[in-house]
Amino acid sequence: MDTGLLWFDNSAQPLTDKVAAAAAHYERRFGESPNVCYMHPEMLDKASAKQCALQLRTATHVLQHHLWIGIESRPRAAGPVANGKSARSRAK
Repeated sequence: MDTGLLWFDNSAQPLTDKVAAAAAHYERRFGESPNVCYMHPEMLDKASAKQCALQLRTATHVLQHHLWIGIESRPRAAGPVANGKSARSRAK
């Protein structure tokens, strides 16, 4: 992620509302719309993923009730490549 914002929300609201609130705050603060949101795997449900305008991803290093929201302009590494190195390690 190139630019990100860590958002805490432990309310009982649906995940889509939490992501929308975080995205609105991000846009007010940085002047552009986010395109990705990372969250703890236990927070994501498939219904929310289908309804959300942002790309929702899980990451175990993001704590429960936190959303790491921002802009990711570079595609994620797709895993190992033919020479045994990931795209990320080749970029260094």
